[in-house]
Amino acid sequence: MPPPTPPTLEFVFDSNDNLKVENSDAVTPFARMGLWDHAFDPTAAATAQGSLLNKQEEKDNFVGADTRRFYLRVTDKSRNGTVSVDWRTLNEDGTNLDRPADQSITLVETAPGSGIFASRALMLVSDLIDRQAETDSGVTTGPDANKKRKVDESNHRIRRGSMTGFVEAEYQPLARPSVTAKINVFNRSPDERRRLPVQIFVLRVAAGGAGNIATAPGSDIFGIDIRVMKEIYERLGIKLATVVHPSTPAGNIKKFGPDSIVEIDPPASVANPNNVTFADEEALAKANPAVDNDTLRVFFVRRLASGNGGEAWPDVDFATLARHGCAFTIQATGPYAATHEMGHILSNKSNAAGAVVPGHYAPPAAPAGNRLRNFQNLMKREFLGPESVLAPKRLWDAADADSVNQFTAIRASHYTRNF
Repeated sequence: MPPPTPPTLEFVFDSNDNLKVENSDAVTPFARMGLWDHAFDPTAAATAQGSLLNKQEEKDNFVGADTRRFYLRVTDKSRNGTVSVDWRTLNEDGTNLDRPADQSITLVETAPGSGIFASRALMLVSDLIDRQAETDSGVTTGPDANKKRKVDESNHRIRRGSMTGFVEAEYQPLARPSVTAKINVFNRSPDERRRLPVQIFVLRVAAGGAGNIATAPGSDIFGIDIRVMKEIYERLGIKLATVVHPSTPAGNIKKFGPDSIVEIDPPASVANPNNVTFADEEALAKANPAVDNDTLRVFFVRRLASGNGGEAWPDVDFATLARHGCAFTIQATGPYAATHEMGHILSNKSNAAGAVVPGHYAPPAAPAGNRLRNFQNLMKREFLGPESVLAPKRLWDAADADSVNQFTAIRASHYTRNF
């Protein structure tokens, strides 16, 4: 008699998009960050915050319906009913990134006696606020049935990932050595990841004076603004890195960890550095050139004479200006303000007069796009507000009402580079 087939553990995709794992579903060598593109209540008004969909059925669950969801599948002919698998994320060097106190997820047998077990959908996130979201266990049997699960509890279906790291799972069969499986975060064959170099400037209140916002190590520009930039674009597989022009005086550079920003004096033509005009923006762009024509620039100012909370100059409309590829932002506008203005440059959506929603996200009509919410989109026109799971920090891989796909437009921008 041949020896029994050893158990297997696999990461899989939902190949036919029917919101469950089947025996024929393809094994995947990678997972992507969740986009939260089917995460929010479609019945709420477009401009209202709404609520997170977190029900037991996958179609009404923000993890279960996400287009970037993935699953675990175990084949073990010696077991029946349910099995348990631990899952975690690793850094690039293989050390633990997100290893909760209880890593276990329940896999349910796909058919009685099949010996094939599948998890509910799982998802990776790029920030700690999303990481804290409760998830419905999705299971209908056992101690976690019909329960919302928190971080460090069994059947919590989210892990924080890194686009340079890995996802790892481990299954312990009966009377056999444990079985592990490890996959990349994002496809690396070919490598779909991108890089985004960004120059960040803080305008001083006067020549030789202090910056209009704090720039000391650990201040909010590092701990909030740059962190949020990195988290939002990492969901798209884009690694943001701050860069500095080689001619920059060392005394103007402020560093914290891997990041560097530059304090700059107002040019002589800038009459009021605390109330920046369009002409002032042009002067600032000329005085602080990009490292090259493919490097985006972000200027933090105290106030804009237009009264706007931020301004950006995408190539599509302003290629002849020195300030094309520049974003001007006010930190007090909120944690997403700088990243939003960068989004105008990267998505390169026309801001031409006469557009219904100039340069901003235009939500598609229901029912086809009824979950691609305006409120949760980073590029919405309205006030962005504080950090939260329900906040406008998402970008969709789908065309908006103006036929612009944010995901493909941003990743294809000449401001992004090969990884």
